[in-house]
Amino acid sequence: MKIENLVPMPFDEAVEAFQGLVPMTPYEFGLLEKEVKARAFTVSRISKMDIINDVYNALQDAINEGTPIREFQSQVEDIFTKKGWQDAESRSPYRIQNIYRTNIQKVFNAGRYKQQMDPDVLKNRPYWQYDAVNDSRTRPNHLAMDGIVKRYDDPFWETHYPPNGFQCRCSVRSRSARDLKRLNLEVSDYKPVINPDKGWDINPAKKLWEPDLDKYPDWLKEKYTRERGDNN
Repeated sequence: MKIENLVPMPFDEAVEAFQGLVPMTPYEFGLLEKEVKARAFTVSRISKMDIINDVYNALQDAINEGTPIREFQSQVEDIFTKKGWQDAESRSPYRIQNIYRTNIQKVFNAGRYKQQMDPDVLKNRPYWQYDAVNDSRTRPNHLAMDGIVKRYDDPFWETHYPPNGFQCRCSVRSRSARDLKRLNLEVSDYKPVINPDKGWDINPAKKLWEPDLDKYPDWLKEKYTRERGDNN
């Protein structure tokens, strides 16, 4: 097969994670506890649900098809134009890139989390290693956690499993005992004195797969159940 005929394969767990998000207005989003926000999708400064749903659908296509960021940006700009949305700040390239990068990293890490939590995987690879990108754009508090190794069930991951902020590019590698010996890695006794970005001190990946509906306000519980019914 020629290289140009190759197409990206969808990351099924990431697709499933994104389908579990509930689109809502920023006002509704602001009413939620941070643990529940992991299951919500909104677009800052956009008050019209039809626009939010259109952006949600564009992101869904991007995750399914591997749409590059510039193409997604063009699609969202077209959505704003067609719907007559003129707010300059919400239409800025930075805002649109933030929507793309933050949400894709969120569901891709959620997909990895689900794979890493598979019992057969945990049996062979029970250690997790924090992996920051290590370039000029990496935030100091994220860089400080790079390379930390802890068991999957360490409380550290309840607050520090990435993403740990908007546009966070960090991820987690699963490791076996053999990996630790081969790479000369040690399980860290690091205490989480270095915090994720404000509002991100939860494990959004875990929250995506383990919703506790009893903690949802009634209006969100109804909306979540309705949306999941539409998607399944």
